[in-house]
Amino acid sequence: MENHEKADRFNTWDHVRKIRDDTKNQELPLLDDLDEMWSDIARNHADLIARIDDERTASTPLSAFLGYIDQGFCPPHDIILAVSDCFQHYFKKGGEVELEDVFFNSRRRGVGNHAAVDSSGSLYKHLWFLEQCEHLPSRTGPDHVVKSISSLADEMFHQFQLDRIDIDNFLRSYRRWKRRHGMTIDSDKAVKPDT
Repeated sequence: MENHEKADRFNTWDHVRKIRDDTKNQELPLLDDLDEMWSDIARNHADLIARIDDERTASTPLSAFLGYIDQGFCPPHDIILAVSDCFQHYFKKGGEVELEDVFFNSRRRGVGNHAAVDSSGSLYKHLWFLEQCEHLPSRTGPDHVVKSISSLADEMFHQFQLDRIDIDNFLRSYRRWKRRHGMTIDSDKAVKPDT
């Protein structure tokens, strides 16, 4: 079982910090170019991304990687390298471990795999993001009518073709999720969810 215990060590923030430390003092022109490019991205889009928020807004480097991609940004090199290390470990083990083990550790009995556990959380985060966007200062001019949470959920369900989920039950669970995570809408600044 040693493979399962250590399989997920690459998809951790400790591993990302180790990569940062290891590459900081090396002369690697390609990484220097990537860092410079990423500094430009961060400077030009400081309102959307902040490296300091990586560990607060994403539970794992893989989550941060996907978050950057979803926003249309290239992830920072240390996060790319951490995700690459996960895949390299998986292939090096030649079938001894599953990707689930490499990225998220072993499955928990009665809970299922990470995708099953994470899917409802992702929908909640998406709806929260839509709700937050409705309150952005740039959208709250005199002619802007803020959509109800039910209306936003209905649009999201239509967009993602979520016919099999009962919207009323989903909204009740969403409200509990918001309370549990301390999610509030602040019209003056963006508030990020903790994962």
